[in-house]
Amino acid sequence: MGPGPQPDRAVVGPVADRGPGHRAVRARVHAGPGGREDPAAAHRERGLAQFECVPDESAYNPIGVVHGGLVCTLADSVAGCAVHTTLDAGIGYTSIDITVNYLRPVTVDSGTLVAVGRVTKPGRRVALAAAEIHDGAGRLVATASSNCLVFPL
Repeated sequence: MGPGPQPDRAVVGPVADRGPGHRAVRARVHAGPGGREDPAAAHRERGLAQFECVPDESAYNPIGVVHGGLVCTLADSVAGCAVHTTLDAGIGYTSIDITVNYLRPVTVDSGTLVAVGRVTKPGRRVALAAAEIHDGAGRLVATASSNCLVFPL
């Protein structure tokens, strides 16, 4: 980070646009006071992260629906970033596992997906988080639970 006040929590930057199949998921999340304002973060709060995603045909699988991997990546990212909001600077995390329950298919017609991640149990060694993903009509399309290993950087 540049000069100015440093946040008391870590900051997660943008998910990069890496070409076809990857451009559908872009989000940022800011954690902690004193950091830069980030208009791309739909919501920020300790233990909570919210991302929005507009899937396109580049994420379709051969049967004409959004590949479950995109939904899983969105769930993993939002759950992990929710955990990140609970960590002090110099502390990292990585996913140990994730379980995703797909409840309905996602297509371009599903509209903007809204993913919310919540920490269900913060921890010094392992943190647990849950994610819910809703379509543009507010219908639940997937849920997920994730365990993250917490470690010093």
